[in-house]
Amino acid sequence: MDSKTAVIEYTVSLKKAILGAAFSILGMIAVGVAVFMFRLPWEMPIVLFFLGPITVVVVVAVVVFEKRRINRESSLTSSSSSSLSGTIHEVFLSFRGADTRKGFTDHLHCKLVDAGIEVFKDNENLHAGEKIKPELKEAIKQSRISIAILSKDYASSKSCLMEVAQMWKCRKSNGQTIIPIFYDISPSDVKHQAGHFEMSFRQHEKHRVNSNTIKKWKEALRHIGGLTGYHLENVNGR
Repeated sequence: MDSKTAVIEYTVSLKKAILGAAFSILGMIAVGVAVFMFRLPWEMPIVLFFLGPITVVVVVAVVVFEKRRINRESSLTSSSSSSLSGTIHEVFLSFRGADTRKGFTDHLHCKLVDAGIEVFKDNENLHAGEKIKPELKEAIKQSRISIAILSKDYASSKSCLMEVAQMWKCRKSNGQTIIPIFYDISPSDVKHQAGHFEMSFRQHEKHRVNSNTIKKWKEALRHIGGLTGYHLENVNGR
C-alpha cells in the first residue's frame, strides 16, 4: 500500500467513525427534544447507555487512526522498521462477562468494529485456579489500546485482575494507552479498592490467593483508577 492510498484509507476511516457518532448523537438529541415537547415518559440512563459507547468510540477512533498514521510514517522512513499493521489488535477489551457482556460491552464492541477498528474481545472466563492464558497475555501486549470496563464485581474475577495487571505492565514498558470505563462504580472505589472492590479482595485473601499477586493487582487498580476515563451509570441492571 503506497502512502497516498494509506492517507485516503485513514481519512475515510476517521470520517466514518466521526460521522457515525455524530448521527447517533443527533438521534439522541432528537429523541430528547421529542420527549420534552410531548412529555413522553423515559429513563435517562437509556440515553447514557447509547451515548456512552459512542463517546468512547470517537476517542478510541482518533487515537487508533493517529497511531496508524505514526506507524505508517515510521515504516516509510525506516526500512528496518517492522509494520505492526495487521499483526496486532488495535483495542483489547477487558470486562467481567456477567456484569456487562450482554449490554454495554457488546454494544461498545459492535460500535468499534463498525468504525473499522480491530478489537480483541475474549469470550471465555477463567475457572478457579487457572492462570491467564499465554495467548491472552500476548493479545494485551500486542494491543495499541486497552479498555478496562470496571464494573462493581470486576475485582471478583481473577481473570479480570490478571488482565488489568498485564495492562499496567504494558503501560510501564511501552506506554500502552489505557482507557478506564467506570461502569456504575466510583473511580475512587477502584483506585482505593473500596466498596465492592474491597469485598472482592477480602474474598481473594480468604481463599489464600498469593499476597504478592494481590499486591500487583491492587497496584494496577490504584494507577488505572487514577487515569482519566468515563463514568457511566448502570442501565436496567445490564
